[in-house]
Amino acid sequence: MKSKEFLVVIMLALFLATGIGIKYLVDQAEEITVEEEELGNLELKHLGGSLYSLTGDVGIGDCERIVPQLPTTAPFTLILESPGGSLGDGICLAANLKIRNVITVIRDTPVINNEGVVTYEPGMNTEVGKQLTLTQGRPIVMCASACSLLFLAGDERYLMGDVNLGIHAPRSAGAVPNATVAEASAYATANQLLTFLEYQLGVESADLRRLFISVPANTMYYVNPKDFNRADYLIKIATHYIDFHGFNLIDPHASIYEAMSRQAEEIRKMNAQRGGQ
Repeated sequence: MKSKEFLVVIMLALFLATGIGIKYLVDQAEEITVEEEELGNLELKHLGGSLYSLTGDVGIGDCERIVPQLPTTAPFTLILESPGGSLGDGICLAANLKIRNVITVIRDTPVINNEGVVTYEPGMNTEVGKQLTLTQGRPIVMCASACSLLFLAGDERYLMGDVNLGIHAPRSAGAVPNATVAEASAYATANQLLTFLEYQLGVESADLRRLFISVPANTMYYVNPKDFNRADYLIKIATHYIDFHGFNLIDPHASIYEAMSRQAEEIRKMNAQRGGQ
């Protein structure tokens, strides 16, 4: 059967989703609309000091375009907001972030510089984000699909506020002529992703790695602290939880860049004070 919408994990999910809690998490996944990969509009923006944002759809060719713009000499913090996109470019970008000293952040509060100018407005940096934000009347911030790989590339990883970190499996990139080719393609893609997660991004938990190939590609599992008791390995996806859907935790074993952590805390306090005015 030929179909560009063939989901590479249909035959993998039942076989591989055997870890404790994985089937439960797969059951929590939401249906999504799967669109064709196109040229992306990913934008790297310098917000001041060592703070940057990377927002927009991850498209084919974005890695080659964005990597030369990344800081190379000093640690930096990167705010992420993207519904995902090209798996190949997502892997490429994540690999290039991992070799740098970077803190990745998903947050639902704005960044305001010393002049009072908003340099990052959450929920307004992607088309889907804008639509949801305007519909629901509050910032809807997501880092999903390929963006979740970028998040995992951080030495420290912050989830701040009611944000959405979405995980699902990849799909085939083109027409699949028959079941044999489909199966071979599915296993090859799954193996590539599992290897990348373990050996380049340093994801130690086999169950957490399997989650990235077990959630069917036409759905999305959004990380939620209510699931941590059922699947305790899931908590390792971030190192810092700050009011993440009401959950707070700092991993005591996280490698901490003290100066940058202080900067992040000062930004958070400033935004909290501004919100109270």
